[in-house]
Formats: sequence, C-alpha cells, structure tokens
Amino acid sequence: MQLTVLKRCAGFILPVVLLGLAVSCRSSRNRDVGFVKRTYHNITARYNGYFNARALFRETVGEFERQYMDSYDQLLPIIRIPGESQAQDLAASMGTVISKASEMIDRHEVSKWTDNAYLMIGKANFYRYDFQNALQNLQYVYNEYEDNDIRQEALAWIGLSNMLAERYTDAETAFDIALSNIDSSEVAAPLIYAAAAQFNVQRDRLNLAIPLLKMALETVSDKENRIRYAFVAAQLFEKMEQADSAVAYYNRVIDLKPAYKIVFNTRLAIARLYDVKGAGGEGIEEELWEMMEDEKNQDFIDQLYYVLGTIAEKKSNLQEAVSYYTQSVRSSTINKNQQGIAYLGIANIWFRENDYSKAMLYYDSTMAVLSPNYPGYEQVRYRYGKLKALADHRGTIRREDSLQHLAAMSPVERLKIVDVKIKELQTAREEQKRQAAQALSRGMSRGGQSTSLRGRVGSGSWYFYNTTALSQGYSEFLRRWSNRPNENNWRRSNKQSLAGMETEGGAPDSGEPVTGDDPEVLRTQLLSKIPLNPAQLDSSNYRIATAYFEIARIYENDLRSPEDAIRYYEELLKRFPENNYIPATWYSLYKLYQGTDLARSESYKK
Repeated sequence: MQLTVLKRCAGFILPVVLLGLAVSCRSSRNRDVGFVKRTYHNITARYNGYFNARALFRETVGEFERQYMDSYDQLLPIIRIPGESQAQDLAASMGTVISKASEMIDRHEVSKWTDNAYLMIGKANFYRYDFQNALQNLQYVYNEYEDNDIRQEALAWIGLSNMLAERYTDAETAFDIALSNIDSSEVAAPLIYAAAAQFNVQRDRLNLAIPLLKMALETVSDKENRIRYAFVAAQLFEKMEQADSAVAYYNRVIDLKPAYKIVFNTRLAIARLYDVKGAGGEGIEEELWEMMEDEKNQDFIDQLYYVLGTIAEKKSNLQEAVSYYTQSVRSSTINKNQQGIAYLGIANIWFRENDYSKAMLYYDSTMAVLSPNYPGYEQVRYRYGKLKALADHRGTIRREDSLQHLAAMSPVERLKIVDVKIKELQTAREEQKRQAAQALSRGMSRGGQSTSLRGRVGSGSWYFYNTTALSQGYSEFLRRWSNRPNENNWRRSNKQSLAGMETEGGAPDSGEPVTGDDPEVLRTQLLSKIPLNPAQLDSSNYRIATAYFEIARIYENDLRSPEDAIRYYEELLKRFPENNYIPATWYSLYKLYQGTDLARSESYKK
C-alpha cells in the first residue's frame, strides 16, 4: 500500500525536490555542474569541513561567553566582544576554524555551503581582532552571494568590525543598509538590531540605541539574550534618568527567570532607583536588610551596603551614607572594583561638601583598587590630581612660612626648635609602626567572628568601623603596596612635616631627600633648608607667591569656586604687591567680580 502511494507521487515529488535543490544551490559563484556532482559537494562540505569548522567556532565563542565576567555596576555590553588580550587567547582556535573553512572552500567551492564558510572566516577573523581580513571576507560575502540571511548577517559583522577598527562612518553605513533591508531576513534581524544598538551605545547615542535594543528583544528567541537585552535596556533608561521605564525593564528581567546572580543585581538596581521619599519606597531598606541575612547573598554583602549608602544619600543623610560605604569597603573581600566604587562614593560626598582634604584621600584610595578600565576612572584621576595639587600648594605656603619664621630666630632658638621637632618626628614614626601592627593584629583576630549585620553602622569601637581610621589605615596600605612599581620615591601623598619642613621630600631648592633616623643627619639636612640669606629668602617668597596663584587658578578653573579663587588672588596681591603674576591676577579678578560686584570688577581693569 505504502509502496503504491510512493509510486503514484513520485512523478510529482521528484521534480519539486530537484527544483528546490536547484534553487537553493543558486549563487553567483556556482558553476555549471551536474546535479550528482553538486549534491556530492553539498553533502561532503556540510558534514566534513563546514560542520567541523562551525562546531569549533561555536564551542570557542560559547566558552568565551561563559567565561565572560559581567560587571553589573557598569553598563553591560549588548554583544559580548573580546578585548585585545582575550582575542589573543581565541586566536589559535579561530585560526583552526579559518583553516578548516578555507580547506572546505578549496575542495567544495561549488557547494551551497561556500557562502557560509566565507562568513565564518570573516567572523573568526573578527574574534581574533584581524579586522582587515574580516572586512575583506565579509564584504566578499555581501557582494558575491544572493542569500539574504547570509548577506544581512555579513552586514552586521561588517558594522561591528568597522566599529572596533574605529571606522565609525563605514560602520554606520553598514548598519543603515542592514536596517533598511531588515524585513528581508527574519533570521538576521535580532543580530542586526543588537549590533546597531551596541554601535549607538559606543557613540553615546543612547536615545537611538534604546529603540533598536527593544526591537532586538522583541525579535530574538534565545532566552539568555532576551535577559541580557532587557537588562541593558533598563540600564540605558537608568542612565537617561527615566526611572519608571528602567524599573519596568528590570522587572521584565525578573519575569524571564534568570540565574540568581542576575536576579540579585536586578533587585539591587530596582532598590537603587526607588524614590525613598515617595510612595512605595518605605520598605526598600528593610528588604535590603533581609537580603543581607540570606545566606545566598553572603558574597554580595558589599553591594548591599553600597545600595544602602546610595539610599542614605538620597535622604541627605551624608554621615550615614559614609558609614554604609565604609561597610561596603570592609565587606569586599574579592571584588576590588566594589571597594573602589564605595571609596568613590565617599570621595564624591566630601567633594560636594567642599572638604577637599578628605576627598583627596578617598580619591587616592579609589585609584588604588578601582580598575583603570572602569567608566569615569579618568575623571577620578583628574579630580585627585587637582586636589593633590591644591594640598601640595597649601603645604608649600605652610612650609615656607615656617622656614622663614625659623630664619628670623636666633641660631640658639632655631636649634632648640629643630631638636624638639626631630624628637617628635621619631616618636610619631614609632607610634605609626605600633598602631599599624596593632590594627593588623586586631583585624586578624576579629576575622573569624560572626555578628549580626544590623546595628553595625556608626560604631566607632573597632578600628575598621571608624571611617577616618579605615581610610588612613587599610587604604593607606593599599596606596603604598598594591600594584605599585618597584621604584624609589613612588608615593608622595602623605609626607610628614616638621614645622613645615619636609622630611621625605627634598629641600625647597633641590630634589635631595631628607633620609635616615640619625638625629645629627636630620639636624644638618633640616637646617640647610632654612632661607638665611636674601637670595634664599627671595626664592622662598617666589614659591609662596606661585602657590597662592596656582591655588586660586584651581579654585577658578577646576573647582568652580569663585569665592575661594577671589580670596587667594587677593591674598597674593596683599602679601606680594610686586610679583610675576599681577597681570593674570588682575584679569581673573576682573572676570570673577563681573557677576557680583561691577565696581570692584572695573577696579581691576587697568
């Protein structure tokens, strides 16, 4: 019965099958070969060369993506793309993929898998950061083959390759062409939307990236990518300060039932976004404390404390925020970036409060542990540099004033003060060593004890609960010893001073360091710094005037504090009516007073 049916249908089925095979094999590269030969090449290419190359490619990319470490405190990449060092790790496997695919093309060029093989070669070159060859391969696929799915996918990778090669105009052109023909390939559409969104994120065009990412989310079927796209969309809305939309997409992530780590970070993001003063925000802190008591979250305590700190900041409870951020630092055991972010939170608080000395210390601590690749790291370094310069110039004024005060004394009085200060210095050094050892000992003995997480904030009974001690103790250790080059005089942040006389730096007019603990050596070196003749005194005054001028410039141009800038400019003119900076000082005062006192402004217009 079955055989009879097959015989009857054979006259219809066979022509249709042959027609389908012929159409599927059509390509601008196909040669006029017979059906049998073409079928042989199709089967052999797929199940030998192309199959093996594709399997290795998928395995390599899959392993890279599994090992990829997402930092949920930063904007996640929409598409996980290797960095240069990671590309080097992938290079060997991708080279094998290229070799296998190339061999398949050489042996079976007339097969219908040739365009797939060229596409894979282009993608393999992309993953090993060989963008020139990647673009050649991908452009060849787009120009020479007719399969819309293949051509559209090639355009997406052309755009990504140009993006990483910093050929942004070419990248945008590729994405524009792909998007204009998006309906021609349902298969390639999710990748095109995601890649175009990634390009716009990199170009800081978040308003253009969001609709593209939403389309990627709507068209992709893979659950992992749907979770990722929803999370990134929420992050983009958060960056654009559209809290309601951000929360809606974070909730969408939770609805997709991702892994617990993603659920945890999503709940943290939602807590961070809620308006604690508005409706629905009352229970957020209680929920965070409950999460902290959950054993599953023991590795994330530092992040929970950090979010509590951000909530305290929203409430304008700055001391409480500093305490929570400090707890975040203390709780971080393996997440150095989280330590750096918590230090940064404290630094920013003191910066906004104009407590620049504390802000400088915490920016310094931030740089000691935060990855240089972290977004905003350059801004941290810039602020630290300006605050460090501010502190150094102030130190110059104190030092030179003290040295001039000593110069005005009699030799006997001068020597007595120097000897007293030498003893104080030696005592201070011994006390620092003792406190460091004691703090380390207490920290080690306390490390294995378990206490309730609630009620810890604000306690000052233990060294590590004291924010000042923590910054100047533990972070001082990090600043001195973490990831520093092995070289002389690498840290100058916290110089000890002796009545304004540097004990680690050089003399005011030389780079020679003051070294050693021998009292006679210290006495000789310190006395040599005192300006005892007119030339030395002129040099000392020049350093003071320069310091006043530079402080005023930092307040005027970097810290945007016109009142402080005016104060230092006018103090400079008062102390040194004749100095090298008078024209620039007058001009700055003329500008600074324009918004507040026109008469005073005109007085400096000379």
